Amino acid sequence: MHRLRYFTHSPFCRKVRLVLGEKKIRVAEVSLRPWEHDVPLSSLPTLSTDRDVVLSDSRAIAEYLDETCPSLPLIAGDALTRATIRRWVNHLDECVWNDVTSCILRERVFRRYSQDGDRQPDLTAIKTALLKLRMHLQAVESAVGQQGYFTPSLSLADLTAAAHLSVLDYFGDVPWAQFPNAKEWYASIKSRPSFRPLLADILPGFPPATHYADLDF
Repeated sequence: MHRLRYFTHSPFCRKVRLVLGEKKIRVAEVSLRPWEHDVPLSSLPTLSTDRDVVLSDSRAIAEYLDETCPSLPLIAGDALTRATIRRWVNHLDECVWNDVTSCILRERVFRRYSQDGDRQPDLTAIKTALLKLRMHLQAVESAVGQQGYFTPSLSLADLTAAAHLSVLDYFGDVPWAQFPNAKEWYASIKSRPSFRPLLADILPGFPPATHYADLDF
């Protein structure tokens, strides 16, 4: 059986967990809090396969799972479609992470557990990140409005976007009312069985937004 080491509120870990859930691959899960186990967040997730191979990097893990478990392919279609899926995954994992998600986790969560944890969150940094989130949400809004999903069927792009937005939504940081197409798309992903474990994740000391686990938010 595969073994997954992850942090509950890492979007990269959530992406891999969604892939595993969609493909109905059973794994032994090891949930870690980086500040308790002296594990860098950047080192998670890792997947130990039943072939005694250890994989890191969420994109590498996701593509490995997609190729070795071809049921419900998540990078499918013609060459252009596959390229579009990979372009979205790269954009979300690089740009949305650097502009938004990493700042929100650092300022809202990790600062509390750092050596100078008595410092208050940098509200200016959070405000800047949330302004950039609107820009990225507009791109999602446009893509969803044109295609129904990022691609004609569920893809790794959908799961990657949902993973990032779910972390931000946990803290109530996503202005859904201003992006109705994105909200409808997210609700459809959020309602999938693979998403249920994510909705049950709770960070001690950080209660989720009241609508977080509501499928009809």
